[in-house]
Amino acid sequence: MMQSFHIASIKDARVVEARELTSVAGCARFQKTQLEGEESVQWALEAHLIVEHVFYSANLRPRAFLEMLQARGIACYAVSDGILKKISDTSYLVPVIGVARLPAAPERSLYRRRAAPYSRTGGADLRQPELVSASACWHGCTYCRAGSGRPPPRLLRWRR
Repeated sequence: MMQSFHIASIKDARVVEARELTSVAGCARFQKTQLEGEESVQWALEAHLIVEHVFYSANLRPRAFLEMLQARGIACYAVSDGILKKISDTSYLVPVIGVARLPAAPERSLYRRRAAPYSRTGGADLRQPELVSASACWHGCTYCRAGSGRPPPRLLRWRR
């Protein structure tokens, strides 16, 4: 038998925290991420991430998935469909939303290089994006800040 906890208010601390995880700044501040859907929660568990709690639709029938989560000691909260839409910041319903802790980020000093003369990027080589820190990029592109996989713009002029 599944023990069910209900959250009826959008002002609950767990709901407020989960809503803030829709932004990159919120994920960075809390060192957590939002998992949308049963598959995402399952993948996080397989990757050995710590899933703190899961919100699910109150209209959802009891499933083996939710029983498995509770057997692992993960708190499951039934919420209304409106609260789920607010948590996921979507206009459609995501029936299961989880909150997982992110692993610790690597040390920033590993990504910095010694400053070179006449370098606007603080000595970082933009041709090797894994060596570029977020503060080294002077043009603020998403490639250097978030590692989106897109090459930097061709605005750079290399001085010798």
